[in-house]
Amino acid sequence: MQIIGHEKKWAALARAFAKSQTPQTLLISGAGRSGKGTLARRFAQLLLCPHVVESDGLPAPCGTCRVCHQVNIETFPDFKVFRPLVNSVEDERQWIVAPDDLESSVFSIH
Repeated sequence: MQIIGHEKKWAALARAFAKSQTPQTLLISGAGRSGKGTLARRFAQLLLCPHVVESDGLPAPCGTCRVCHQVNIETFPDFKVFRPLVNSVEDERQWIVAPDDLESSVFSIH
């Protein structure tokens, strides 16, 4: 999983992970389809991967183990993605667990 356009953010998160100073809560915002989900998914892999490797001097998820694969396809039991379901009749957002690729998402790691 390649991080494009968020390299500085990734480096900051990886350094925090290396120092055991991972933020309790993280808000990633920006325009739709700008790579926020990829950044969040890769960080989740880093937090959960049992085989962390080094890449460019920073810790990185291995990307090949079962945990990394499950996070990538959103089937890991402790990783959930919540996306808004917009009701066009009432124009309200309801948050659901869904595999659809919508603009806004909330990622949760337990």
